[in-house]
Amino acid sequence: MRTRADIQGRWSHGFSLIEVLVALLVSMVVMSAVFMLLAKGQESFQREPEVVDVTANARAALDRISRELTIAGFQTPASLPVFWQDGGGVDPDVLTVVYGDPNFPVARPRPCVSGPVTRRQTPTGKAKFGPMPVLSRAFQERRRSSEGEQRRRRGGGSRAEGDGTGESGGSAAVGVPCGEVGSSSTFALDPWSVQPQPIDFEATFPVGTKLMAIQGPKIEDTSCDEIPPAIVSLTVLSEPACTGPTARGSAAQCDTLRLDYAFGGPLAGVTLPRGFDNAVDLSCAVVGAFHVVQYRIDPPPDSARPALQRRDLLLSPVWEPLAENIENLQIQYVQGPGGFEDEPSRVPMGFDPDTFVTRVHLSVSARSAKTGLAGSTAGVFAAGDAHLRRTFSTTVSLRNQLTQAQDKAARLGRTSWN
Repeated sequence: MRTRADIQGRWSHGFSLIEVLVALLVSMVVMSAVFMLLAKGQESFQREPEVVDVTANARAALDRISRELTIAGFQTPASLPVFWQDGGGVDPDVLTVVYGDPNFPVARPRPCVSGPVTRRQTPTGKAKFGPMPVLSRAFQERRRSSEGEQRRRRGGGSRAEGDGTGESGGSAAVGVPCGEVGSSSTFALDPWSVQPQPIDFEATFPVGTKLMAIQGPKIEDTSCDEIPPAIVSLTVLSEPACTGPTARGSAAQCDTLRLDYAFGGPLAGVTLPRGFDNAVDLSCAVVGAFHVVQYRIDPPPDSARPALQRRDLLLSPVWEPLAENIENLQIQYVQGPGGFEDEPSRVPMGFDPDTFVTRVHLSVSARSAKTGLAGSTAGVFAAGDAHLRRTFSTTVSLRNQLTQAQDKAARLGRTSWN
């Protein structure tokens, strides 16, 4: 019979070495699994906020640019809804969107007796304005016919000789400036061209309002169809003044709307596309409060925190950050019914709807602030760059320009144009 002392002596020996090793091994396996789960959880905890930020930044940038592109070309000539600056290769592009401010009307100066002008090169290489050779007579005839048709539609009949249009009886336009915007300090605006028509013409543009003058084709007049796009800035110096029986009322009562301005010249810091003009002819100008909105990547992609910046030259020349950690902005354009190009191959001209920019393809690339996260990819702008990246793209139809291109094609008899 076993005594109590025998039983206690047997169990006092403890675990064997093998038992201890097996227990340690099992514990290590369990602890390793636990730590792996914790590590993955910690990795996800660090990664997911970055994914959210990257997606939110890219989508915010894409949505903002897309919204502005949908109104590009509002109240502008058909040739200037956007202009472009290709970065070359994989480097970011610069996009400029132009549209009229809905709180202000647009207007065109009265035609000058000399008619539209074109740019020509002098022996010194400087561009000068001069009457259009060979085509000026045809342009004058088309403009006379077009304006006569417009007056008949308005029920105003024909204008009296010497009424300031420069189109009746061959007499000169009385008091209407000729040449380019900036050659004088006064616009002689046609009240019939003011759209939308104001209640009080003399309250159209308050003193101090910053305006833009854009050169481009007219809707129902071909006299400016072969003039390249251009844009300049100016500031209103005094309240507009009507000439005629009354200073207020309908366009028939306001014979000419005179507007004094200070010429600001070409837009500072803006690189115009190849083929654009650097001055605006009064005969082909449209005057209004045009927003000129630009987008760029700055600091550049190889810096620590590249950002998408935006500025509106109508309001301020200062660039404002729009979204952080945006490293690339790539733009492609469609002219007429053609295909996508990194930059349009032809200068938009009023006589050819196939040159109108009708669609824009956007591609915005964003990256994480941290490096080495799961799913990170090597960048192309800096060695050793390993950020988490997302790219979002969309195509925007420029509805205003598409409509004008279709109307122009219909007038030219291109029934298959779309």
